[in-house]
Parts: sequence; C-alpha cells; structure tokens
Amino acid sequence: WWHYKKLLFFISPAIIIVSLAIVVLSGSLAMQLLAAALGGIGYGFVYSSHQYYGVSGGNKRSALMAIHETTLGAGVATGALFGGILSDGFGRYSPYKYAGWFIVMAGMVQIIVWFSMRRRVITAR
Repeated sequence: WWHYKKLLFFISPAIIIVSLAIVVLSGSLAMQLLAAALGGIGYGFVYSSHQYYGVSGGNKRSALMAIHETTLGAGVATGALFGGILSDGFGRYSPYKYAGWFIVMAGMVQIIVWFSMRRRVITAR
C-alpha cells in the first residue's frame, strides 16, 4: 500500500531530521531513546523503499541488489569516517547537523527531479 506514495517520501526524511534534531538539542536519556526509535522508523522506511525501487522492474535483480548493498556499505563506511573527522574537528554533534543538512539538500534534489520528470511526461504526451 505504501509504494509510489510521494507523501511518505516527505514524511520519512522529516522524521529522520526530527530525530537528528532531538539528538543535538536534548541531553535526556528518554529523548535520546525517542530519537533512536524515530530514526529507526525513518531509516527503515527509506532502506526498504530503496531496496524495492532499486530492483523492481529489473531483469537482473541479484546484480541490482549487489549494487544496492555495495552502495549502502560504502556509504556506511564513508559516513563513519567523515563523521569521525567532523566530530574531531567541529564537535561531537557536528555529524548530526551535517547529516540533517545533507538530508534536506537530498530532498531538494529529489523534488527537482520529480518536477522535471513530471514535465517530461506531460510534454511527451
């Protein structure tokens, strides 16, 4: 039921950004646990969506899944490395701030792509 629902693609990054903000702004254990739960829900949706859309419609699904997992693994390794560098250089909350801005920028790119594809579909008819 959730496939191809654009509203969910706005809600899940928003949930992730809220969880990152809670980490930065709150020092209480209960709020940190809430942030972890919200982040898990948001990331879970994004992960499963990426998996679904990455392989649906493809002929070589195992190769597409390998690309998906390789990309995610490289992202986790790169994120950990640069998160540590940011944390050492700019404070321990800087990786969360950076991640929030990165998600906002990625969302803006996604919106631009949606609207440009919509124009192409309308013009092609």
